[in-house]
Amino acid sequence: MPAKKTNQLAVSIAIEDEVTLLPSQPSYAKDAQDSGTDRHTLKAEADDLLKQGVARHHVRLYSEAIELFKKAQLIYRQLQDRDGESKSLGSLGLTCYCQGDYVKTIAFSHRSLNIAQQIKDYPLIIKLLANLGNAHRHLGNCDKALNYQRQSLSIARKIGDLHGEISAMNNLGLIYRLMGKPLTAIKCEQQALALAKQARDDKMQEKILRNLGNAYQKTRNYDAAVHCYEKALELAQKRGDRQVEIKLLKSLGKVCSLLGDKSRAIEYSEQQLALAQEVHSQQEEEQVLGNLGTIHGAMGNYLKAFECYERQLSIARNLKNQQTEQQAMRDLQVTCLAMSKLCRALERFYCA
Repeated sequence: MPAKKTNQLAVSIAIEDEVTLLPSQPSYAKDAQDSGTDRHTLKAEADDLLKQGVARHHVRLYSEAIELFKKAQLIYRQLQDRDGESKSLGSLGLTCYCQGDYVKTIAFSHRSLNIAQQIKDYPLIIKLLANLGNAHRHLGNCDKALNYQRQSLSIARKIGDLHGEISAMNNLGLIYRLMGKPLTAIKCEQQALALAKQARDDKMQEKILRNLGNAYQKTRNYDAAVHCYEKALELAQKRGDRQVEIKLLKSLGKVCSLLGDKSRAIEYSEQQLALAQEVHSQQEEEQVLGNLGTIHGAMGNYLKAFECYERQLSIARNLKNQQTEQQAMRDLQVTCLAMSKLCRALERFYCA
């Protein structure tokens, strides 16, 4: 059964939003039920509020999106517009998810699901079940999470919703990895990746490759993890998503270090540093400088390590990050001691 256009508009971004308790219903909505003209006007207003909420959600203005979704939901409820009410509740549930409020995510998603099941809106049901599964995963309720994702997968396959099937398979992989079953997670992610390639969805492929790389890390198959991260990086660079590029370069630097390939680890970390500076993220810059200092120190490049820690210390002080500042001071002391020992060793060697 195809999804309605307005339904897709709201729910496509509405599985990650914060939600607060709904305010008391405004009297004007109730009074308007007696007038056909007023009803049409209010319906148009609710649709516009929903559309505005979706737009705010896309730019991560979650608090503003919540207020818009709540207002739309109140009007839809007074107009007894079940489709609109299910969309607005689902959007609230999604925005709660984005803000990390998983308890409210579950509450709003359940309310939306009850209505969606009554009106047989299967595309929406698939999304809501997935959202419920994701929320329970974050709360550590893995059995419930598996149940919801399996239901989502089953319905997606039944109605031929390819993207719903991809999401469910990917989400199942995340649950199995959390449960300490990385091999099962890898199988799920591989199936999801094959489907994403079939759908020619580069963005979804990128996300799945990242998850697949994480699963390979759990099995200590670092070569496979690097391959996945590099493929994902190519897709992120193609989209020009700097934030995702930074995350992937960080993962690549970490895995290359685990492989003992310090040169490649430095290469990826320096790329990460350049992007962090480009997007003016001092937090990212502070972190990668610490990682570079550690790698250079392990290689015996104490002068470079000292330089990295010194720059990290300066940024930490600028950000008033006392914990990082103290760690950078300790790292500088250790590096100075290592350089001192090296100098004494060299002195003894040449004076012998």
